[in-house]
Amino acid sequence: MGKIITTVLGITIALCFLFLSCGIKPGEELPFPTSTPSPGLTPSPEPSLSPSPSPTPILNPPESFEPEDAPTTSEVLGRNLISPWGYQKEANRERLYPIVVIGMWGEGAIVSSEVGQKYPAFHVDFSDNASEEAGELIADWLDGALATGLRIDDKRVYLTGFSAGGSGSFKLVRGMLAKGKLFAAIIRVAGKANPS
Repeated sequence: MGKIITTVLGITIALCFLFLSCGIKPGEELPFPTSTPSPGLTPSPEPSLSPSPSPTPILNPPESFEPEDAPTTSEVLGRNLISPWGYQKEANRERLYPIVVIGMWGEGAIVSSEVGQKYPAFHVDFSDNASEEAGELIADWLDGALATGLRIDDKRVYLTGFSAGGSGSFKLVRGMLAKGKLFAAIIRVAGKANPS
């Protein structure tokens, strides 16, 4: 049973970092048509095959790390926050990092050094509750963390949830939405369906 849970958690984390590595930001149009427009709507122009004048920035550029570049854990506004690999490096002082909100059961805190170095991100533990109120608390916490000067990319906020956390992820989304915020992606594993 332990190996199954470890495998599921590993897949969850890998999927989360897959979202982190794509170069398309939430709200941006995809570089290819995704559907046929409905009658009466003007279709988007066809994508150009010529090089773009301003290429999409690489969000996770390859870099090397030293032991002193390892993540640190600190308390920020009452929550444990793990910093990304290389956060304190001079070369990264202008870089914004995604944040992974660790939902119920705390499964997202298990990030190997290899994955963390390939996809540097903040991780914050919100594993104590999965409710709409907790979703509002996450939104408020993010605003407060940004106000402290943390270099969090508020367009790349990801949520993980396993079992009760998977079921509760929709509640957290509704709470975030009540505060005018969205998650860029949710990785929910073994959660019950939520028809509402």
